[in-house]
Amino acid sequence: MSQDYFSLLVIYPREDNDLINLLFMEAGMIGSEVIDPETIESYRKRAAEWELSNREELLRAQEKDLGQEIREGFMAQRIYFLTDKKSMAKLDRAERQIYEQYGETVLIFEEGTVDNSHWNETWRSFYKPLDVGRTIRILPAWMEEEGGDREVIKIDPGMAFGSGSHETTLVSLEFMEEMDLKDKAFLDLGTGSGILAIYAALQGAGPVEGTDIDPDAIRTARKNAGIQDRDLDISFYVSDLLDRVEGTFDLVAANLLYPLLVRLLPDFHRVLRPGAGIILSGLLADQAEAIRTQAEGLGYRVLEDRVKGEWAGLVLEWKEQA
Repeated sequence: MSQDYFSLLVIYPREDNDLINLLFMEAGMIGSEVIDPETIESYRKRAAEWELSNREELLRAQEKDLGQEIREGFMAQRIYFLTDKKSMAKLDRAERQIYEQYGETVLIFEEGTVDNSHWNETWRSFYKPLDVGRTIRILPAWMEEEGGDREVIKIDPGMAFGSGSHETTLVSLEFMEEMDLKDKAFLDLGTGSGILAIYAALQGAGPVEGTDIDPDAIRTARKNAGIQDRDLDISFYVSDLLDRVEGTFDLVAANLLYPLLVRLLPDFHRVLRPGAGIILSGLLADQAEAIRTQAEGLGYRVLEDRVKGEWAGLVLEWKEQA
């Protein structure tokens, strides 16, 4: 049975990108297409040798597709949601909140229902095995395991929670690959597909917990844990950030957007053991320095930072305060 989706077109100031996406993620956004006139300019600056199409021609073509003009300093995003009553109610609340907070600065156009009848026949063709770091391979669940000495993580991405190939996930996995996780208590905040918790468990960490505010994410994470080649003991549960988290951990991974990390940093200490580590990703590269400054001011030591594409990750160490 196919699943239809509701499409929303949002045009907003570029500097509000993180907050707009945070609001729609909390409302149940399952996917999006970003149309940013500055993208072509950023490629031009980073790779001057490339032969790039005319920026204005591209912008006009994008506007024709959208049916709307994109003003200077603005960007557009086509966002998709499920069409059940609960999802549409959450979307309605998000739209009201955005209007109250931003007024007419943010333009929202409801494009209606998208016929998704061909999705199930085609989406799997876009996924391939992905090697991460020196020892990890992410393998779509329907593929046969390929040879080699890599640790295989099987993921059934579906449409909502991805395959673990985003740069923020890859940075987190690369950090974890370099750590001794055996018998370490591990917490994955914002688990999504469950991939970080699954990798920790495969490496012998324990206990392992994964949380997400979205019940659908928890169901997806449990499903992915269940398709691995060996039984894994992972506790996945719904929690709004740290609200339902109990106990303390040797390592916490938080692959979350910048505003959430800013909120969390002052509270992390209550779930950390002395000398515990935190992996922070979900950061744009130009946001990493602000997080570093905040973390150091709270008594954390920055052990490592890494940039992948436009995204960055940090590893922090917590020292129990006297």
